[in-house]
Amino acid sequence: MTQRPISHRLWLVGTAAMLAGIFIQSLLPPAVSGAESGWVAELFGRIFGAQSAVGRFLITYVRKLAHVAEYAVLGLLVCKTASCYRLCGSRRTSVCLCFLGFFVGFLDESLQILSRRGPAIADVWLDAAGFAVGYLCLFFLLRGVERRRKTKTNKSKSRPKRIALRSAFLYIMQTIIVKTYIMRRSMCKESRTNR
Repeated sequence: MTQRPISHRLWLVGTAAMLAGIFIQSLLPPAVSGAESGWVAELFGRIFGAQSAVGRFLITYVRKLAHVAEYAVLGLLVCKTASCYRLCGSRRTSVCLCFLGFFVGFLDESLQILSRRGPAIADVWLDAAGFAVGYLCLFFLLRGVERRRKTKTNKSKSRPKRIALRSAFLYIMQTIIVKTYIMRRSMCKESRTNR
């Protein structure tokens, strides 16, 4: 069995730590969680101005934005970990991993019952959306990098084929042009003789 590089294990540990952080945050009492949200809302108010439209929006929806942001980070981590272990290639796996985000969000909201905070179905959907955005952004980025790397290595291999195709195309175009010229010339000669 081949040994995985240390970076693969670090991504796995980072993903597990993020999951643990999310679940620990869910178990915090309402007063502690509210104080953390209040601190972030106050920070947004200072940066954007509490009376500005952006500031009011951020202060009002700070908890919802936190759900989306933390699950987007989790989605990024899960995608990178899955790609390290070569689990990120197919659509089926990607869909299953996005459902994992929904399941983790559902479990997160269920844990809030234990801390006497009110779970919300909307938060589960926000969690799933944040996870999907983070996961899919990195998935398509990694996929694009992989395709680009493959095309660079395939360019040198496919050069003779491309030259042959280009030569065939030029031969066909040249034949068409010559035939058209000959046909036109003969038509011009016929029209002159008919006069």
